[in-house]
Amino acid sequence: MNRTTSTAFPSSGVALVQACNSAFTNNYYSGGNLNTYEAAAPNCTNTGSPAGTVVNGATSYQLVPTLSEVSRSLRNPKYAEWNCEIQRMLTPHTVFSVNYVGNRGFDGLYTNPNLNGFGQANLPAAALDPRVDRVNFLSSGAVSNYNGVSLSVQENSWHGLSGRLNYTYSHALDESSNGGVLPFSIFNSILTQIDPYNLRKNYASADYDARHQISASYVYAFSFKTSNRALNTIVGGWQLSGTLFRRTGFPFSVFDSGYTNSLTANNLNGATILMQPQFSKRDFGDVRGCIAAPCVGIQGVMNATAPYLFAAPNSASPFVGSVGRNAFRGPGFLGGDMSLRRNFRLTERMGFQLGLNAYNWFNHANFGTPYPATNFGPVFGQTILTSSPPTSPYGAFASAATDMRMAQIEAKFSF
Repeated sequence: MNRTTSTAFPSSGVALVQACNSAFTNNYYSGGNLNTYEAAAPNCTNTGSPAGTVVNGATSYQLVPTLSEVSRSLRNPKYAEWNCEIQRMLTPHTVFSVNYVGNRGFDGLYTNPNLNGFGQANLPAAALDPRVDRVNFLSSGAVSNYNGVSLSVQENSWHGLSGRLNYTYSHALDESSNGGVLPFSIFNSILTQIDPYNLRKNYASADYDARHQISASYVYAFSFKTSNRALNTIVGGWQLSGTLFRRTGFPFSVFDSGYTNSLTANNLNGATILMQPQFSKRDFGDVRGCIAAPCVGIQGVMNATAPYLFAAPNSASPFVGSVGRNAFRGPGFLGGDMSLRRNFRLTERMGFQLGLNAYNWFNHANFGTPYPATNFGPVFGQTILTSSPPTSPYGAFASAATDMRMAQIEAKFSF
């Protein structure tokens, strides 16, 4: 018995797709048009009838295919990195260091989904190739660079204390973040070329550009001792450790996905239309005013009473403007974990450990950026999510992680 996906069935889905693909390829490379494709492959359109024909009470439409193409000169991304570090001993236990790190990326991947677009801004009046709908062109050539200076103080075993404190000032810029393949943020990242004819207009602060970062880690072993053996057993031997992390906010873009959806007939349904603000504010580090109601909107269109309004997009300049990609800065992040534990020796071969772990022990709420796209209507411009901490009892970057303080008591036998 043949499987339902076997091409032994002439009318199977696999056979139909293969036939349509073969007909389209032959038609495309022979210089055909929509009419010749329709004639050669009538079963590959919605009804097999000319567009506009009423069949069984419904109007037929030609299914013009989307074309996804890869550059024949596609190159692997390349990165050059360099650094210079100076260290100095301040005391027998204290080390101070200054470290400069830089890198530059070449031939980064990016996708241009607008090559066959028309009827908007600097695009042609009609589609360059009417045989296909939208054209997605994957190419390489995007650039990136990073420069950062880190100051660090490290303490080694000073009266039971060991730790490290770091401060980094840096700036990361690129034309396509995260390799142009996976979004750094599912809400804010732009993976495609904005202006169909000018990739350089994508060049801006990278999605993960945190200008200021502070991090710290420490371990402190209590050295408390008395002449009372029982008291030493209870109080002595405890170890306190923890981490601290503070950074400024990541950049984000604001785009009109609703207007983009209206450009399907122009082969631009994959385009990115950046919003142009009518205000000077760029830092949305404090988004408490965006929680109960949207704090941004579009003049005369959506959330028109919001304090910060964008201009409505128009066909004359959807890809250009004074404000480009990642022009705004979102809220920062503050977090830290703490652990308290004690090892008990039960016998020569058996031990017991009692510990308390606290995640986000500050219990600090880290809010996300205002929702940057118009596809969800009134939610546009409202803060609807918080930032999950990087660690939790469920594991690093687990989807079950929450932003509240979470405590965990653990006991461990070793033998």
